[in-house]
Amino acid sequence: MVEKEYTMNTITVRLPESLAERLSREALPPDEAIIKALEEWLQKRQEEQGKRARQVLLDRGLIMSPEEQQVFANAIRTRLSLDREPPSLEEVERALANLDPPLSEEIIVGRGER
Repeated sequence: MVEKEYTMNTITVRLPESLAERLSREALPPDEAIIKALEEWLQKRQEEQGKRARQVLLDRGLIMSPEEQQVFANAIRTRLSLDREPPSLEEVERALANLDPPLSEEIIVGRGER
């Protein structure tokens, strides 16, 4: 296995005395502590940005929440009785025709005004 080489940048960090003492008690070199803290901070920030992006998509109706997905899946199973053979095209068309509001209206609402 070939190890990937990383280019390292050098920075100077001035730590308050109390923090430097706490680091020395942890027996963790300051550079490793800083790298670990930055990695954890970046990971947390990335997760928070992902949550915010998902919430925006949910708020705009571009994606469904897990609960909405489950309700939708259950409604389809119930209407099509999926305990048997897969539904025919006619059965699917009948089920879609009975949606209230019709799927076409849902699509238009989901798109928003243009």
